[in-house]
Amino acid sequence: MDSGHRILSGSSLSHDQVILRWAGLAVLLVIVAAAGFYNPFESRLLVCQFRELTGVDCPTCGISRSMFSALHCHIGDSFRYHPFGVLFIVALLMLGLKFAIELLLRRRIAIIQKKVSLKVVLFTVTSVLVVNWIIKIFIVHLL
Repeated sequence: MDSGHRILSGSSLSHDQVILRWAGLAVLLVIVAAAGFYNPFESRLLVCQFRELTGVDCPTCGISRSMFSALHCHIGDSFRYHPFGVLFIVALLMLGLKFAIELLLRRRIAIIQKKVSLKVVLFTVTSVLVVNWIIKIFIVHLL
């Protein structure tokens, strides 16, 4: 019984794809490590220029604090700073796991068979960010 979802596609990884997977794993490791070690509460290294200029949070304000909190198992605080922080960490870890499995099997894997347009994904993510931003500005700050 075929459900229409194949996990392994037939194509093996080319040499360039193997190099890209290793590079991707290295970049993901650096991002997650930096998010875990960089303490946004004690440093002013990454200051939001939008907030400095306007006094209003930008749509991504709180992501660094959220990721730091999530990586230190303070999930409630993480969601309070920004709901995308936990989701971003989970997405990075899933992408890293996908790359690692592909490298082990030397085959491409596809969990979702239907191609989703990049424009649709970007529109959806941007829309959710803007809605979150509006809620944060008009509801949370006015209370």
